[in-house]
Amino acid sequence: MNKAAIVGFNDGALKAWSPSDFIPDKQTLTDLIDAFKGDVGGLAERGINVGCGVNPSVPGKMDPDRAIYGNDGTMGGKSD
Repeated sequence: MNKAAIVGFNDGALKAWSPSDFIPDKQTLTDLIDAFKGDVGGLAERGINVGCGVNPSVPGKMDPDRAIYGNDGTMGGKSD
C-alpha cells in the first residue's frame, strides 16, 4: 500500500493521510462511510474513486463493519 487515510466514521473528517499530497475525494469518502452504515447506493452509482492517482475500483465483497473489497483491474483494492 502506498497511500492511506484515516477518516472519522461519524463526521467524515479527514484525520490523517499519507503521503502529504494524497487528499482523497470527499464524495468517495462519504460513499464509503454510508456503505459501512448500510447505504450502498453511492458506491453502486459511482464506484470507488479516491482520486490522487489511485485507480478507480468496482466495489465487490463487503465484510460488515470491517472492509469493502474492490477490483481496480490490476491488483485489487480494499477499504477498511
